[in-house]
Amino acid sequence: MILRKIVGALFLIIPLSIYSQGNPNVSAEWDNFFDTQNLLFSTVKVEVLVLNPINNTKIDTASGTGFVFSYELDSIRTLPVLVTNKHVINGAISFSISMTRKSAANMPLFGQVDRVTLTPKDKEIQWVFHPDSLVDLAITPLLPILDRMPKGREGYAYYPILEGDIPLQEELDELKGVEEVLMIGYPIGIWDNRNNMPITRWLKSSSQIPTPFSV
Repeated sequence: MILRKIVGALFLIIPLSIYSQGNPNVSAEWDNFFDTQNLLFSTVKVEVLVLNPINNTKIDTASGTGFVFSYELDSIRTLPVLVTNKHVINGAISFSISMTRKSAANMPLFGQVDRVTLTPKDKEIQWVFHPDSLVDLAITPLLPILDRMPKGREGYAYYPILEGDIPLQEELDELKGVEEVLMIGYPIGIWDNRNNMPITRWLKSSSQIPTPFSV
């Protein structure tokens, strides 16, 4: 799985030739729920309020794609974080995310959605920007965000991307010039508002996936 920025939008790109199903870290309930469907719950729409750069008294709305990623701290503990673009949250007055509730059987309850809005005054929410100015990524711990929601950190359906899901360099080196890929995200704010779901597209790559490029 690869995060790639395309025409200003962040997408999750899955090269299907190296994407492996049957992840042992996935619960039985999730494993029975079609595997690519799980990936939809790796994404979160991030909505922000920002001051208009021309008229500082006007407030504009913007949105971007966020992803849930899980760092493996040790053999037992993990740290789920929310990943998005620096430019999405940099200078934001507030940011909001919406999460789908899950059932007692650990399955998503479509249409049952809670939303939380946070501001820079919420000290437990600290964004960390990638140290490389050319890498447009920022992260913040997810659990403090979920703690602000009505159902708490255990009440929502999300499927974190694991460190083991990231392709190894030798796997990337084996990718062909044209690959079938699955793209998931919220391009220019487009989404399934009724079910709180991202937009997906199955297509062929238009550039070599492991090769840096700009548009």
